[in-house]
Amino acid sequence: MKKLFLLLVLVSVVSATFGQAYFLNGSATATGNDCYQLTPAIGTQNGTVWYADQIDLNQPFDLSFEMLLGYTDVNGADGMCFVLHTQGTAAIGASGGGMGYLNFGTSLAVEFDTYQNQSPYSDPAFDHIAIQSNGNVDHNSALNLAGPVQMNATNANTEDGQNHPVRIVWEPSTQLFSVYFECVLRLQTTIDITNSIFAGQNLVNWGFTAGTGGLSNVQSVCLTPDILNATNDVTICPGAAAVLTINGADVNGTFNWSPATALSTTTGASPVANPDTSTTYHVIYTDLCGIISEQDFIVTVEPLTIDASALSDINCANPLATINSISNINGVTFMWITSGGNFTTGTNAFTVGVDAPGLYTVITDYQGICQALDTITVVADYSDFQIITGGTQQLNCNNPNGSLSAMVNGFPNAAFNWTTTNGTINGGSTTPSINVADAGIYVVNATLNNNCFDTETITVIADFNIPAVNLSCLSGLNCLTPSVSISSATNAVSAVYNWTGPGIQSGQGTGNVVANAAGTYSLTVTDNSNGCTSSANTIVAQNFTTPSISIGVQDTLSCLHPVIPILNVAVNASNDYSLAWSSANGFLVDGINGLNPNVSVTGDYTLLATDNTSGCTDTQTISILESSSSQFAIELVQYPTIVTVTDGDLLNPCWTPFLPGLAQSELFSLLNTFELKIYNRWGELIFETSTPGVFCPAKDELSQGTYYYTLVLSSVCGGVENYQDSGTFLVK
Repeated sequence: MKKLFLLLVLVSVVSATFGQAYFLNGSATATGNDCYQLTPAIGTQNGTVWYADQIDLNQPFDLSFEMLLGYTDVNGADGMCFVLHTQGTAAIGASGGGMGYLNFGTSLAVEFDTYQNQSPYSDPAFDHIAIQSNGNVDHNSALNLAGPVQMNATNANTEDGQNHPVRIVWEPSTQLFSVYFECVLRLQTTIDITNSIFAGQNLVNWGFTAGTGGLSNVQSVCLTPDILNATNDVTICPGAAAVLTINGADVNGTFNWSPATALSTTTGASPVANPDTSTTYHVIYTDLCGIISEQDFIVTVEPLTIDASALSDINCANPLATINSISNINGVTFMWITSGGNFTTGTNAFTVGVDAPGLYTVITDYQGICQALDTITVVADYSDFQIITGGTQQLNCNNPNGSLSAMVNGFPNAAFNWTTTNGTINGGSTTPSINVADAGIYVVNATLNNNCFDTETITVIADFNIPAVNLSCLSGLNCLTPSVSISSATNAVSAVYNWTGPGIQSGQGTGNVVANAAGTYSLTVTDNSNGCTSSANTIVAQNFTTPSISIGVQDTLSCLHPVIPILNVAVNASNDYSLAWSSANGFLVDGINGLNPNVSVTGDYTLLATDNTSGCTDTQTISILESSSSQFAIELVQYPTIVTVTDGDLLNPCWTPFLPGLAQSELFSLLNTFELKIYNRWGELIFETSTPGVFCPAKDELSQGTYYYTLVLSSVCGGVENYQDSGTFLVK
């Protein structure tokens, strides 16, 4: 059977043994010579084989192996898969048509399917190859990345009892993934495996799965180590020999080694070389697919050397130290001895463990031909055992009771003991953490053993200072000041303000707030520096006394009453107020700040009443109208017929026009023309005037008798112009 070929070439020396590690799961068994049977010819079997070392997808690989897909065609099933995945070395999928791969997680697989499962996998009738992902084997799914194609280019059946050579090639630089079957390229796809399948993870597990269901087949794979592709060197000491082995090469291939110097054979798969000096050997290898590979092997001949070094010193974290040795030749034997030290492991390996300082020597031997030794001194340093302290180092109103902690990183078994000066420890003093209630000095000691111990001191301080808080409000609420400012003063180092009250408008969280409702306002100040709080209250008063104006029925303007007072005005609900009248279309004669101003023009008159203590106001508007019967008949004016000028009789001392029911002054105010002339009995003019008024002759000014008058009148209220009248009156 053909074995697995990897890109790496390993060289074995005579005294060394090399082998590969595989993990078998389910029905998989090892059959020898790197061959593994994944399923026997039994129904419902499921097996996986995983290689121990992961593949690096950032590097190219070229894997070759042989697959036995069964002995039965018609009644054989179901197939095998080559899988790259991140599910670990215990991964196994579903049997039957799942071929051990179904329901895998993140993965990429090449399926070698030997049975037609039309539903639900949409398999073709021929044995086929497809590239699938993430545990899906349905060819109609988006997770089907390539294929299916017929497995064998010339034969639809591969369940023929033969070992079929398979080759899988990955080239990350071009992202090309290729599958060869029977030395023929059958399937190829371009895909960014690392990022599109494995989310950037480049190291993945690899191996094989297989499954049977209602039908079955023997299904197996034969693997080999790495196919030659990289230079590998071997070093021997003078007189020793090395076996040159192309790991992964099929012994049935052909080999041609050169030069023949110090070689046991030039055509064998593993010749023995024992040159006296360093020599480069070249091999030409042709595999069963006719692929030719060439490789150089450099056999270096030099004296054996050994170099010992301590991987770490002894300390509290690592009381056990490791001493390593490196030789220039593989396959040597080791023997360790010590002076003053102590081994904790065997003394015949290249690495040993020790737990005490001292002098350590390693002696090496190669094939019983060459020997070498080296010596190293191991020291101890226990300064890595250091206490780290933490916790509350300041007590205040936020933390009236604190805690202190101590730890030593990496030493969970350390023992602790606390003591204090002036402080108080609540509870035990031998725990990693303690509770403290007072300021003071606290000391913690930690010990692990006689070599590992430390001491730390912590000073705890206390701050319980209560902040002082004062509030002030300069005025109360009224109509002039519907909102007031309440201010605060505090000695808090870092104050946080919290106000309560019935009408806070703004400023919450600051030292000053604006309020618009009467009541009690409280401020709580918290000093962030220590968490201590204090409160203060203040009362905001209010005065919204508002005048209430009432205005009753009013007189009307007329020619008889061209100026009238506004009457029936009252102001209630206020004992101290101011008044102000205004009008947009009337005229205030006087009394603008009184209750009863005089007006002379029709219009709307508005009274504003303001409470002098609260500033609150009320307004009322009254309309002054003109009387519809404002005219009077000028022809109804009457005149006296007798004027008395004698002594002691003052009943009619003057001659003047009059209108019954109207005051003389009002009558005169209504006249805009007044032309009076008085004549004696001889027709002589004795008095005339154009000013409305009266004629009051002095005593002895007129003799008794009859006098004549003429009078021309007109009125602002009448429709008669230049009304003329004449008559007589008697003077007695």
